[in-house]
Amino acid sequence: MALSTNQITSITSGPRQSNFELLRIIAMAMVLGLHFNFKYSGIPSIQGVNGDLLVDAFRCLMECLCLPAVNVFILISGWFSIRATRSGLIAYLYQCFFFLILTYLIYLWYTENSFSAGGILSCFALTKYGWFIVSYLILYLLTPFVNSYINSSSSHQIKLCLIALFSVSMLYGWIGGNSNYNNGYTAVSFIGLYILGRYLSIYCRLIPINWVILFIVSTGLNFFLIFLDTTFFKCVGLSRLMSYVNPIIILQSASLLMIFSKISLNVNRTINFVAKSSFAVYLLHDCSKYEESLMVRAVNIISENFNDVAYFGVILACIVAIYFIAVSIDQLRIFSWNKIKSSLSRVLDKDILY
Repeated sequence: MALSTNQITSITSGPRQSNFELLRIIAMAMVLGLHFNFKYSGIPSIQGVNGDLLVDAFRCLMECLCLPAVNVFILISGWFSIRATRSGLIAYLYQCFFFLILTYLIYLWYTENSFSAGGILSCFALTKYGWFIVSYLILYLLTPFVNSYINSSSSHQIKLCLIALFSVSMLYGWIGGNSNYNNGYTAVSFIGLYILGRYLSIYCRLIPINWVILFIVSTGLNFFLIFLDTTFFKCVGLSRLMSYVNPIIILQSASLLMIFSKISLNVNRTINFVAKSSFAVYLLHDCSKYEESLMVRAVNIISENFNDVAYFGVILACIVAIYFIAVSIDQLRIFSWNKIKSSLSRVLDKDILY
């Protein structure tokens, strides 16, 4: 049975729900945790057993807890459904270009390199930068068609679609290791997660499942496998275990989404204010080669001057600082965009297909 208009409206309308906005903030903090951990600090190795096994175990646990972050963002989009408009599309691109240019200028200032027109122009070539930007852009452009399919399909039909999508991505991409799936860094993976988020929102809200237990079990299993793989012997392969199409991580992500869907939280202006700039945090710290170069330098400096507990404390402080700086800078972007939007409202306030 297809969805009725009333069902669609009841799911997608209303103010931002602070429980999901809190999850959005936490998910972006998890993205920062991922990047500061294995990406910037390096992956624990077998040699770590002869060094500090507890530190390696802690790092592996933090990595496992943070791995669902990206999937959670797409599941949230699916949960509420994206209404693709010209305004939304241009706002997304404007935010990307705003921070790409900003980070390029910061890089020039920090490294004392020379300014070039080519460097600025390269900021507009989105395919050269963060994979997330392009994959989410494709998802955004396709959501009118995806939403139309979901709204006209029965629960059984959507379930079969999900089984087909995830079977292909897991068997062909995850197990088979096909590079076209790029560990889930693709629009194909995003579409599957988007539909899953929509399905969970419409059909799974009242299912009597202990999502907390599911999250703990899936996280514990992946931690066990990653810890073995990094410190003792290669079992499954680290790239597979950390892949966003890993079924364990998909289960983690869905469980985390459902846990927060059960939290009753009044509309909180502070949470909603911070959550609105979550994407800015990603754009500021890791969407291009410039940020990654700066972040690796920063982590090297921290590791040379701090050990163990102090090191993790400084990293946590860096995560909080980056979040604060990004949210603050994003207010300028929001202010400037609102000025642009108000002057072009007649053109922008239309669905993307019209």
